Amino acid sequence: MRIGELILFPFSFLYGTIMWGRNFLYDKGIRKSVRFEVNVISVGNLAVGGTGKTPVVEYLTRLLAGDHQTAILSRGYRRKTKGFRLAGEEDNARTIGDEPFQYYRKFSDQVEVAVGEHREVAIPFILAERPDIKVIILDDAFQHRVVNPSFSIMLTRFDRLFYRDYVLPSGRLREGRQGAKRADVIVVTHCPESMEGKKMDEISLAIARYSSASVFFACLKYDNPVPVYGDAIWNNHVILVSGIAHADQLENYVAGRWDLLTHVNYADHFSYPLTAIRKIKSLAEKKDCVILTTEKDAAKWVSEEIAHELSELPVFYLPVRFVFLERGTEFDGKIRNSLKEYAND
Repeated sequence: MRIGELILFPFSFLYGTIMWGRNFLYDKGIRKSVRFEVNVISVGNLAVGGTGKTPVVEYLTRLLAGDHQTAILSRGYRRKTKGFRLAGEEDNARTIGDEPFQYYRKFSDQVEVAVGEHREVAIPFILAERPDIKVIILDDAFQHRVVNPSFSIMLTRFDRLFYRDYVLPSGRLREGRQGAKRADVIVVTHCPESMEGKKMDEISLAIARYSSASVFFACLKYDNPVPVYGDAIWNNHVILVSGIAHADQLENYVAGRWDLLTHVNYADHFSYPLTAIRKIKSLAEKKDCVILTTEKDAAKWVSEEIAHELSELPVFYLPVRFVFLERGTEFDGKIRNSLKEYAND
């Protein structure tokens, strides 16, 4: 533990104790959890910041939506609306949040997308609107104990494994490491593609101290850039713009493939006021290059006012996919079997 972490440790101890007490009340049934007569798959993590939840939700959507009527439910972080909202054609990143709007843009013909701060309230609303829904994927809900999911997926980053981390504010954990015991599977994300089996065994053994869940290993793979507006022409001189957590991996990938001139790196869920957009536009015009951003950021850039500023420039987003290093079929089977078992309860 570093000096700064040691200084903050008393506050971490206090926060961790509060979270332990909260979880104890749920574990003992003193505080009640709701279980619904529908398959509820929770995706989340112990730590704050990006662990790859969005690509995992998209992976599950592709896996399940073809065979089951599916909905994605998110809190809708930093949206400008409140309460339950079922996404429709009038919605955008401001009304439902950037990640839910990304889901809606990609999968609206396959799934329902909804937002609601209180999932125990939102789920009945979804089922009232769409009684044919059989699977609800909860985005970022590992700490949401009010809803008892039928299957729980916990993510942890390879470069910040939860068992080496500490509770806030010394570290980045939202609760103690023991919370991992609630997971049905644990996925180590952002792994190097060349990761050796020996390293996987080492990590799996360390995780087994906290959870009996099966452990899987996955990486993120980037696809070819996609134009945000029209038929923009690509060139290899790039300004990277991102508003995501832990953008260093993205920066390294772009720098290794193209001529990265600069990286305009904003905080996660950055809202992109016009002042920032005009700064990006001016920079791109001076350097005669393409603007490359993430798919989550691009979901905000399709708004009319931002498109008015950028649509004449070559603007692209970089799609990203969640890929298992091994045993992906086993993971898929666990998900499908959980639905079958729950349906037969």
